[in-house]
Amino acid sequence: MNPGAFDALLKGECDYSVVPFENSTNGSVVFTFDILRDIIHAPGTKSNGNIAPPLQVVEEVFVPINHCLLTTATDLSQVKRLYTHPQAWGQVDHYLAAHFSPADVERLDTDSTSAAVGIAKTDPEGAAIASSAASVVHDVPIFQANISNKKDNTTRFLVFARADPQNAGSAVYPDPALHVAADVKREKKGSLASFIVQNDKPGALCATLQEFAQSNISLTSINSRPSGKGAWSYVFYIEFEGDALHDNAVSSAVARAAKNCLEFCILGSFYRA
Repeated sequence: MNPGAFDALLKGECDYSVVPFENSTNGSVVFTFDILRDIIHAPGTKSNGNIAPPLQVVEEVFVPINHCLLTTATDLSQVKRLYTHPQAWGQVDHYLAAHFSPADVERLDTDSTSAAVGIAKTDPEGAAIASSAASVVHDVPIFQANISNKKDNTTRFLVFARADPQNAGSAVYPDPALHVAADVKREKKGSLASFIVQNDKPGALCATLQEFAQSNISLTSINSRPSGKGAWSYVFYIEFEGDALHDNAVSSAVARAAKNCLEFCILGSFYRA
């Protein structure tokens, strides 16, 4: 993922930033986790307790992803280079294995699938893996449509807004604005948090997570990435049911969990799609 999406948001150049978070075929988008780590937990700095984030999650969106092979070449034998975002390779590897030899065709990462098409347009021996919409935007023909491993391939995106420094737990642009066109009433909320525990303290992670179990709060996902604050130190990302910003029972459990951590941050509460 290109960090520019968050940069533009934090600079006030846009109202929202929509970033990929996980894919049904290829799992978590680690690039997003790493950029959030760099913004929230600043590798190389000392831990500093509870953190007020400069941005907040305000929405989640599920988008069907139907990858295509786009190229100006007229035959696959002409293709010597493939371009796409790193997250897309694992979503189309069945097609690639059947049609391209790794010894003959180079695979090159790009910042986005759309950027891949822009590059392939200028490379007569290049092809890109991207959506049909990118074909229209960049005027590059679709050689083969629907090459994803699974027909139900879906990516979950999170929508971020800048946090309001005058009102902790609120976004500068409130989430109701995102529901104007929604045709489904949403009632259940979820929350996203990130934290770092003392990695050489036995039971530190367990103690943090137990606070949710003891409060009957269901964890829906957990991921970890190196924190950059020392060897074997990790930033953990958890999603859980409930509103950590406005539900007292949930926020109390979160406060107890945070006491077991060197750093703890609530990245937002949002309606489940």
